[in-house]
Amino acid sequence: GGYFLVAKPGGVTKIEDLRGKRVAYPPGSGRHMITAALLKQHGLDLKTDVQPVELAGAEVVPTFAAGAVDAAIVLGNQYYQLGSPPILGDGTGINTGIQSLIVRKEILDDPVKAAAIGDYVGRAIAANNWKDSHADQWINEYYVKQQGITADQGKKLYDEDGLAAYYPIDPASTALFQSVADGLYGTGTTKTHVDLKPYVDGRYNDIVKAQNELDGVTPKPINS
Repeated sequence: GGYFLVAKPGGVTKIEDLRGKRVAYPPGSGRHMITAALLKQHGLDLKTDVQPVELAGAEVVPTFAAGAVDAAIVLGNQYYQLGSPPILGDGTGINTGIQSLIVRKEILDDPVKAAAIGDYVGRAIAANNWKDSHADQWINEYYVKQQGITADQGKKLYDEDGLAAYYPIDPASTALFQSVADGLYGTGTTKTHVDLKPYVDGRYNDIVKAQNELDGVTPKPINS
């Protein structure tokens, strides 16, 4: 889940009711894809059957809160910050949950910078693995202190997000990442279909594996 298509209280009660209504989302993003896919599942096209309102990610919530749109796609913490408005649908079955470490190619062509990126990869994985082994501390520091929601709300979001291990780049992880590109294209979020194989680089796989082993983390098998 983790992403919620919400509506103004007392108005729209189901996705089909969004025909002709104003729907806010950040264009070219995972939230764009989820919005388009949810509408498509209920016989609506994002571009022709609703009034699409494209906003920067940070503008979606205040625009919805001001009542300027009928529905919006929001993150979990934003959902609670908005006062738990009615949920029309979420990203379950659409959102893969993938987050990627991305760097410009010219940086990887510089040996010194490439080594620094390797150091960063190890630290990023260690931090992530700590988060997933210290759930109560993470919920309190991030969701409660930074996001301003309750511990129970934070735990619910944490449980819905699931554990987020880093994977080495291999055919299985590349295929899952490709499914994101396919989904972006299939829902009209992007106009060009992208083959991701030329853009993935497994040079840091040994760091990924070593840090996971050091932290006692075994990533779950990726289902094809």
